[in-house]
Amino acid sequence: MARKLLVAVWHLLTHGDDGAPTAALLSPQQLAAKSGARWARLAGRLTKEQRQGLRLHDFAAYALTLIGLAGQVTAIVQGETRLPLLSPDQLRQRFPHLDDDPLFAATSGEP
Repeated sequence: MARKLLVAVWHLLTHGDDGAPTAALLSPQQLAAKSGARWARLAGRLTKEQRQGLRLHDFAAYALTLIGLAGQVTAIVQGETRLPLLSPDQLRQRFPHLDDDPLFAATSGEP
């Protein structure tokens, strides 16, 4: 029963009432901006060791890279504060130890 309800909700979210496909609920840019801010808040709860030495906004850029949203936003805006996000290549240059993480290493543009 729960599976049928889940399928029905998924269908309504993706196709709407009339059965025609609908636009995504959030654009990739909106999703990256929202999740980037949440990653930065999470980073504030972690120790520097748990963040692998990364600053709060660098941790958010790292997380966005891992989930495939790097490049969708260039900064996190929190109130009056604008925190610039590094690109994956800039993260690699500044924090070479990140390439020890197989998930991050897999995000390189190299074939």
